[in-house]
Amino acid sequence: MRVRTVNMEGASQMKKDDLFAMVAEKKLQIKTLATRHSDELDFHDVSVWQVREAFEQIWRVREDEVRTLQKMDQDT
Repeated sequence: MRVRTVNMEGASQMKKDDLFAMVAEKKLQIKTLATRHSDELDFHDVSVWQVREAFEQIWRVREDEVRTLQKMDQDT
């Protein structure tokens, strides 16, 4: 299964919530992950493959971050 990637430049320095919000917007077309106390705004129709793509994107960002940190440790 080929997954379309999102430009994640600089993502290794992101905080967890920022990363989640960016992936939610880019992959799931969800503008915010903040609770807005409205069913219309807080619940979204997304396909299982979109959810999987979002999880895979987050996984790739974190794998890249780990590799970068490991390389930095080896270089020192």
